[in-house]
Amino acid sequence: MEVQSVSQKKDVVRQSHRKKGTESREDKQRLAEARQKYGRGKQINAKSAKDKKLRSNLKNLEAKYKDAALKAKDAEILLEAEGGYLEPEGELEKTYKVRQKDIKESVGIETAQKGFELKLGRLGTVYR
Repeated sequence: MEVQSVSQKKDVVRQSHRKKGTESREDKQRLAEARQKYGRGKQINAKSAKDKKLRSNLKNLEAKYKDAALKAKDAEILLEAEGGYLEPEGELEKTYKVRQKDIKESVGIETAQKGFELKLGRLGTVYR
């Protein structure tokens, strides 16, 4: 059994009684930034539609657009601005002496699994 303080219980109650669609100031600001950069133009006013089915479809579409913009903003953090490269630690170190095996040992597991060996066979002797 989990023991909660009175203030924690009040927070849970407030969150559960919060109206659907109400968001905190940080959430609204994050959504505005996401829509500005990744938005799909002007929002559709679903309330102006007279048909119930059309209105619900428009609301669902807007919810998907909102979710897509937020996910794109979140994914932006994971993207790197520039590609990887080798940088020698000293003047005498030569980057052409580094082998793929050395690189695989020094990078993360997921990156190391992306490595592959290129075997050209008879076609490998084209450039002499």
